[in-house]
Amino acid sequence: ALTALIDSLNRAYDVEEGRPFWKVRLIAMLLTVGLSVFMVVALVLLTFGPQLGRWVADLVGLGEVFAWVWNIFRWPVIGGLLIIAIAIVYYFGPDVEQEWKWITPGSVFAIIGWLLTSLGFAFYVNHFGSYNATYGTIGAVIVLLTWMYLSGLFMLIGGEINAEIEHASQDGKD
Repeated sequence: ALTALIDSLNRAYDVEEGRPFWKVRLIAMLLTVGLSVFMVVALVLLTFGPQLGRWVADLVGLGEVFAWVWNIFRWPVIGGLLIIAIAIVYYFGPDVEQEWKWITPGSVFAIIGWLLTSLGFAFYVNHFGSYNATYGTIGAVIVLLTWMYLSGLFMLIGGEINAEIEHASQDGKD
């Protein structure tokens, strides 16, 4: 999947892949491992954040104030992890020379679009979708693949936004 994303980002930047086959595959594998780590940490913070906050507060003896602050602070941490993950993909994915940027308009669009789509999709599935009755157990796979498709779509649109801004900028490359 990340090899296809790299190819799509190259198309967005209007460049041919000039890196050797093995290097593209190595980058794709490293991105897969790195993104998996970022996503697992973000998912753990999202799912078990309150319990982790209480556990750390009890372990260190910080009390309920720390747990309350932690519940608020974990959201920027999750957002920061997502920003870093997408910035890494947008930096190492396409075969272009570019400066490292933590936050780009494309990554902001991708994260906001991904979050809104995830929330909207979860709302639809929980309230209106009857996948289990219609498709049986394969319904969960259909839902997961549709969500992954929409997530990839926002990643590609964000990459296209970055490429167009790079092409239009005075400091950008042709």
